Amino acid sequence: MVPYAVWGLNIFNGEMRSCSDSNALGFDDCLNEYMASPVDNSLQFLAPRVWDNPSPSTSFSFDSFSASFLILLEIVSLEGWIDVLKVALDITGPDKQPGINTSQFNALFFVLYNLLGAVVILTLFVS
Repeated sequence: MVPYAVWGLNIFNGEMRSCSDSNALGFDDCLNEYMASPVDNSLQFLAPRVWDNPSPSTSFSFDSFSASFLILLEIVSLEGWIDVLKVALDITGPDKQPGINTSQFNALFFVLYNLLGAVVILTLFVS
């Protein structure tokens, strides 16, 4: 798991962050407040723009070795790895708002890790 944690740290370090306002283009536009709406623009309220790591199911990042090792430990159990994969597929670059499926090559990291990590590491623990 250590080589994958280092590899993930080198590939995804600082690139998974996004703004809470989906209309922002990147880190420079993610300032002040915006009009948020939970459903169909029926009820709008001011919300702060925040540039942070995603947390669809759990908070995760590849910004440090310990954080990348922790998310890989969760992925090897095959729980929540689809959420991490979706965020990795949407990476457009450092300090840029993510786009839908713009970095499909990043899926190779998770497929290799699941094939080798889940089969080898999990089998070692079971046996």
